[in-house]
Amino acid sequence: VQVVVVGTMSLEGKEIPEEYKKLYHWLCPNNENHVTKEVFLHLVKNASVAQKDALVIWDMVDLNQNDFINENDLYCALGLVGMKQGGFEPNMDLLSQTSELPSIKIQKTDRVRKMSQSSLISQEFTFRELEASEYIQITVDKSKGLIKKTTMYKVISKKNNSTVLRRYSDFELLDVYLRKRFPFRILPHLPGKTLTGNRNKEFIEKRRGSLLRYLTFVGRHPSMRDDDTVIYFLTFSGGDLQSNLKDKGKDCDDEFHTNPIAKRVADSLPSGIAEGIAETSAELDSTYKLVKHMNGVADKILQGTKMLGDLWDDLSSSLADFSESPMSNLAGAARAGIIQKHTREVGSLIHTVKDRTEEQCVRLSYGMCHNFLILEEMLGAFRELLQRRMKGITKEINSTQKKLSKEKTKLGTTHNTTESFKLNAKLTEHDATMATLNSINDFSMYCVWSESKIVKANIEHMAALLEEMTSSQVLGHKQLGAAWSAVMEPVESMLSKLNIAE
Repeated sequence: VQVVVVGTMSLEGKEIPEEYKKLYHWLCPNNENHVTKEVFLHLVKNASVAQKDALVIWDMVDLNQNDFINENDLYCALGLVGMKQGGFEPNMDLLSQTSELPSIKIQKTDRVRKMSQSSLISQEFTFRELEASEYIQITVDKSKGLIKKTTMYKVISKKNNSTVLRRYSDFELLDVYLRKRFPFRILPHLPGKTLTGNRNKEFIEKRRGSLLRYLTFVGRHPSMRDDDTVIYFLTFSGGDLQSNLKDKGKDCDDEFHTNPIAKRVADSLPSGIAEGIAETSAELDSTYKLVKHMNGVADKILQGTKMLGDLWDDLSSSLADFSESPMSNLAGAARAGIIQKHTREVGSLIHTVKDRTEEQCVRLSYGMCHNFLILEEMLGAFRELLQRRMKGITKEINSTQKKLSKEKTKLGTTHNTTESFKLNAKLTEHDATMATLNSINDFSMYCVWSESKIVKANIEHMAALLEEMTSSQVLGHKQLGAAWSAVMEPVESMLSKLNIAE
């Protein structure tokens, strides 16, 4: 009995029919855990179920209206389809009460399979869809070690319903694995190491934020989020984590050798994809530089706000000192008393202005600055991917083509039988190498094409970024306005008592 808990209902205690599992693996050959509405409706059409009924069933399982469902929700949908085929109206409550999920009959499964695989190759994403696929939280936990303290990070994965403790070196081993496993995918960099120690609170917080952005990207990436090692990293709590991660990094094959799409992707690539990649690369360079500049500006705004808070704090302390300073001879005893009393109140209230400014710093740090860093790191990693592809597979293809041309020229000019035999053997070897390289090149273009869709989805997050930035500033200025209004009361009282109010 396979136990599955889903968002629509619980299938606990129910046996998942083999035809359900087979359909899922046909629809998601690489365990993508992603079945689109279009594919499902085509599937149900071949189950002799009317489209209006198929749409009703879809609405029952796609509760978030994402236009895609996962493996578990697919099983619920297939159960509802089975009910319809059996002469019953689809009903989630009735389905939850049955001890066995109904069998189903699907015609023309090969056609459904081909359509699904084509859909996976041309799959589109939205930022909200990626965001909904996983929520990662990382907090700083207690340090470990008697002499050399190691900072521990608590990692929470909503998708896997797990909480684990990780150290920075664990992330490094995961990164080694991912770069070997997914050479043609976007992968942001981990935060760098420090030569001056990692016990500084500001350094630890900065590293925590960077690790959060890194793991969130990996955890939401359509090709990485369901990878066994990624899930292992997010869920395993045993003591031999690092040795296991090292072994996985040594033994893993890159995606080209394991992705079922790899060997047949050429027929599904859009025409002019090479030119499209070149044009994307040209746009990316300028866009990346602008985002990097805006990130720098955001950081300066944050630092300036911090400095402003420190200055208000300095002024608050100075006003407190001023209120205690003897000045009866300078100002006159009566005036000195009024000035000192109200100055003391103003200084205390300006400390509230400093507090509101610090709160604005927190919003800037976790809002605008964090979001600009997400964009910069993602675009920078995409830029590196394009450069890596050019320096790697493209360069290797050009080199092999030159060797082939050279061998063919030699073959055309030699009259020696033995030499001709050797040259033909080399040409055969180079042809085989060229065929493999062309397949890898096609797959690398497919990966770049797929990654560009993830970039598009994240670029649309710019709207949310600006909305958050604007809302934060409105709230911050509203709070600061209220704090300054409070300051104005003792100021006006002092002006009135000194008879210098306008």
